[in-house]
Amino acid sequence: GIAALLAVALSCVLGLCISVTAFHCRQKISATSYSVIGNMNKVLTVLINCLMWSQHASPAGIFWLLCCLGAGWAYSKVKPPGVA
Repeated sequence: GIAALLAVALSCVLGLCISVTAFHCRQKISATSYSVIGNMNKVLTVLINCLMWSQHASPAGIFWLLCCLGAGWAYSKVKPPGVA
């Protein structure tokens, strides 16, 4: 019915807003920083999931998510050759 149509329309508008925001953000920061922001978004999503629902990421899944974040952080600290 109309409620479903409104939910889909709202979802489309929010998706468009997220995409526009992502394009603006990407223009302002480095690719590595943008990737770290994306990973932090995943952590926030997993944290909310763990707090709200009974079926969520396993401890191993959370461990590997944290490993990915650590690797992204370590990568961001590496300087290319010739950069002080």
